[in-house]
Amino acid sequence: GRRVWRFRSIEIVPKKVIHDSKYIYVMEGDYTRHRIHAVSMVSGKKIWSWKAPRGEKYNTLTWDNRHIFLPYLQERSGKVYMVNKDMGITERMFTFQGKRLYDCAFWKGVLVILSDRGDFAYGSINYSQNQREIFVLSQQLKMQGRFSHPRFYQELGALIFQSQKYNKALSVLEEPLKKGWFSFQGEQPLWDQLKGYQQWLAEERYRNNNNIYYVHRTFYPITMDGEIDDLWSYHTRIPLLGPQNIRPVHGKFHKLPYWKGQYDLSGEVYMAWSSQYFYFLIKVYDDVLRAYDNDHPKWIGDCLLMALDFDGSGGYGYRFGDTILTLAFQIPKKKNPKQKKEEEKRRPKGEYFAKRDGQERYTLYEVALPWSMFRKGGALVDPKKGPKEGFTFHFNLVVTDDDGEGQGALKTLNLAPGLLLHKEKRKLWNHFIPYYFAKIRLVK
Repeated sequence: GRRVWRFRSIEIVPKKVIHDSKYIYVMEGDYTRHRIHAVSMVSGKKIWSWKAPRGEKYNTLTWDNRHIFLPYLQERSGKVYMVNKDMGITERMFTFQGKRLYDCAFWKGVLVILSDRGDFAYGSINYSQNQREIFVLSQQLKMQGRFSHPRFYQELGALIFQSQKYNKALSVLEEPLKKGWFSFQGEQPLWDQLKGYQQWLAEERYRNNNNIYYVHRTFYPITMDGEIDDLWSYHTRIPLLGPQNIRPVHGKFHKLPYWKGQYDLSGEVYMAWSSQYFYFLIKVYDDVLRAYDNDHPKWIGDCLLMALDFDGSGGYGYRFGDTILTLAFQIPKKKNPKQKKEEEKRRPKGEYFAKRDGQERYTLYEVALPWSMFRKGGALVDPKKGPKEGFTFHFNLVVTDDDGEGQGALKTLNLAPGLLLHKEKRKLWNHFIPYYFAKIRLVK
């Protein structure tokens, strides 16, 4: 019970104390003046003080032998400071645009970050050892093929991803999924790993401006008739044919594989523009089409969601003018004149057409959106003359797929990341991130 030492702090504000085997860290101050003091555990002497940027406050930290890591948890775009443990100097800052951080921990040489957009891990690798392990596993999988355990594909994909050969890592994970080699229990971890890599790559593509689609102008009117005629073939075509375009509906328990092949869910998108409209057509290959129930709180039936950030401002959440439109086949319901009038009032301007070919098992959705809609959403376009060449906006398409297993839609076909569906419709805007939508640029 004898006092060994005393550390005096002038600030009369809330404090928190955390310690490792060497120092005691005193975290004190509010958002205007927040500091962290490293105090010797033996003498009580202050070793250093770290001053947080104005407006930031820290409530937790983690450490390794040489650094402490300070996660900033209060904002949508989180960050983690890496501070030298002996000197109190910031050596590096990790930023997580659009992600709210929940916590971080350091474990066996790896910094693990938990966020509302997924979890991340940072560490170092031995390149020579990495290449040796890739070679050994590749040879093993080449000999065993479909008789290999799914875990080996996971390990090989992770090793290749660590060596920064990202597309090759995706191919390794996609191969057994496309060929249907494993049961659902075997495919599940492969899908989870694949989706995590795809989301990261999508974010990197945006940073490098590699998700821009150049859409050409048409001087001839496109008729909304559900047909892919010769006119469409001259315009921008985007294939959506592989697992990289498939996303699971979150919150669902999947008894069956997410995706059984291109006949189960795939598609292709065409786009064009004129002085009056932005046109697009999406051809969806789907062996089972179910009528959409707009009034149900969950995703029952198949529908097309069109997400638009009209002014191209991006962002990590909903902003004024951002819109989601829905187009689907629905079972007719009896409505009184007042309900019909309200429905007609809510109907967005533009031309819309949907057609199902039961023999070929595909659905065509064809849409013409007037530039007046873009103007109303905040875009600087002339609603009568149309936009100028070079006009850019963010755009996404998501098709829900309900194959009738009694659970509603289990997966979606996506043009781009940025719009993830939860099983409950009311959470749709929680995962609306225009920053990761496809970037549409109008050209001649």
